[in-house]
Amino acid sequence: MKIGIVTFQASPNYGAVLQAFALQTYLKSLGHQPFFIRWNRYENEPSQNGPSQTVRKRSISIPYHLRKPVQKIYGRVLRRTFKAFTDQYLISSKEEYPTADSLFANPPQAEAYICGSDQIWNPRYVSNLSQPIAWLCFGQEQRKISYAGSFGRTHVPESLIQKWKEYASGLYAVSVREENGIEIMSNLGRQDAQWVPDPTLLLQPDGYDPFVTNLTRRNDRYLFSYIIKAGNDNSVLYDQCRKAIRKIRGLDIWECAPNYTPFRSLLVGRIPTPNEWVNKLYHADFVITNSFHGVMLSLLFHRPFIVVLRGEGGEGLNSRIKSILNVAGLLDRAISDFDAEQIDVLCDNDVDWQRVDNRLAIFREKGQRFLQTALSY
Repeated sequence: MKIGIVTFQASPNYGAVLQAFALQTYLKSLGHQPFFIRWNRYENEPSQNGPSQTVRKRSISIPYHLRKPVQKIYGRVLRRTFKAFTDQYLISSKEEYPTADSLFANPPQAEAYICGSDQIWNPRYVSNLSQPIAWLCFGQEQRKISYAGSFGRTHVPESLIQKWKEYASGLYAVSVREENGIEIMSNLGRQDAQWVPDPTLLLQPDGYDPFVTNLTRRNDRYLFSYIIKAGNDNSVLYDQCRKAIRKIRGLDIWECAPNYTPFRSLLVGRIPTPNEWVNKLYHADFVITNSFHGVMLSLLFHRPFIVVLRGEGGEGLNSRIKSILNVAGLLDRAISDFDAEQIDVLCDNDVDWQRVDNRLAIFREKGQRFLQTALSY
């Protein structure tokens, strides 16, 4: 079956491209022919929702006369880094759809459409004009399914409820990535929504072997440090935790460049490809992150980790991390305040990975069963 997918596969973000790779890989294992629809999620609203806003926030420390050229160079390097991955590993539609109208007028041929995963229903990341695409409002005869769609927030803005109720009613089968998404979907009239895992969990750990250069653990010991600075990022807490882990475990720090401002990223010269990012996490001695997919890969690769939760305004982003940690039975590894004794315990205590694997296997099966059922005719 040909399946068109609407997600953020073109986003220069490690989690975005890896979840796309995982969903594509799993659907192909079922004998389907998945492809990603090339759509524009910022139609007519680049100043409000586009990536330029994020760059401006991260560029605050750059001298004014250098900001534009640095942003331009950084954006070009970042896009080129991720494009090489998507060109090699992801199958995309031949047509590119710059507007919702262009997609509605000539949707790609497929027997089914899937939206998700990632924050496809977060209005911060999808403009008003593009939202009907994220809800699969195009096409007529195709079966329309959401897989692990995310709102990235704890509630729906009042102004969007009626419109989103209409959009949600057109879905054949509904699933969400966060547990609190069940309640949101219920308020939109979909009491049948299911909570399923992020696509990265659909694969067994060996599904990521193509990105690991040496499957034997290496002797070089380092702390894999990856934080996404969005909103209130608790940077002071993050730095305190990182220094404590480094001291306790005697590790060097390997820090991923997108943690930095564009200027520092270019200066350090470390913008790893998605392949390199996976490989470095796989071989890490310990991981510190505030990234959902940083947690997911740590769980899959059995890497001990600490998650620094976001501060005020980050509740929606924290919810997805707490959801998967609750499934894994590792909620104690998420911290919101600095406690040297707690960090010392987390650094010294071994994780019962067999227990974690058993719990994740049940959740994985739930996601796989949802897709198999939703795609059965």
